[in-house]
Amino acid sequence: AGLPRLPAVSPSRPTALAAFLRSIEPRARVLALAQAGPALEVEALLAELRQAFGERAPRLPLAEWPLRYWGLLLAREALMNPPAGRLDHPLYLLSPTRRLALLLRLVVGLEPAGAARVMGLSAEAFSTLLADAEEKLAVAGVGPAVLLRWQEEFQAAVREAAAPAPAAPAAAAARAAASSAPNR
Repeated sequence: AGLPRLPAVSPSRPTALAAFLRSIEPRARVLALAQAGPALEVEALLAELRQAFGERAPRLPLAEWPLRYWGLLLAREALMNPPAGRLDHPLYLLSPTRRLALLLRLVVGLEPAGAARVMGLSAEAFSTLLADAEEKLAVAGVGPAVLLRWQEEFQAAVREAAAPAPAAPAAAAARAAASSAPNR
């Protein structure tokens, strides 16, 4: 006779939520800053979003979490009405809605159907919005090669945002000293 089957163990909701937020927040940070510019108080925005999503997540199936998270982020006024002033980057030639459609592809990597759903648009309307954004950028001299470079730069920024912060030198030195001290 074989061993008895054990029930599958699934992570608790709080653990799953913490892991989900750790994995998605670096993309959210890069998307928010690219959408609204460096004047955005991104840490406050992410804390507000973390709280709002944390209240909703327990009532949602795990499979819905990513699109619901992006939907909550996009509902933040700071993203659709960024601070006044022109930023010196071709992205800011686009309206906030067109820029967001493009960033959902370049930063988040959402498929058109998911991006349309997050933006509350039909797939056709999203495709039109994205095509308009790319056309406007092309007129400004930004072609597919530049868009690919931007995508690579955004992905590098996401990886950097996801990397754990290095320990402070004093804390690292204290830990090293404690670990090498003889036991008494």
